[in-house]
Amino acid sequence: METLRNVIEELVGRNPAVKKKIAVYEAGKLWPKIIDTQGKSWVGDVSGGVLSVFTENPSYCQELAFGKNKIIKALNDRIGDKAVKDIKVRIGTKRKES
Repeated sequence: METLRNVIEELVGRNPAVKKKIAVYEAGKLWPKIIDTQGKSWVGDVSGGVLSVFTENPSYCQELAFGKNKIIKALNDRIGDKAVKDIKVRIGTKRKES
């Protein structure tokens, strides 16, 4: 008997668009683990291969923007797909968790 996980993985494997969306979502989850371990930035949205990243620090925003090609490569290498196409870095305020 197949597990639900195996069935889902097989269905996702047949649909490249779904597979790519899942890979981009995974890149967003990897952000705090491999890119910004200090929590100075966060991924606010993941859409169409583009990560919208926010930080409260203008200097850090510029640093991320300058390094985005290396960041994209690092994320894509980690997830094993070229799912992340771009990163848009913006100044923002993190919402308080309730």
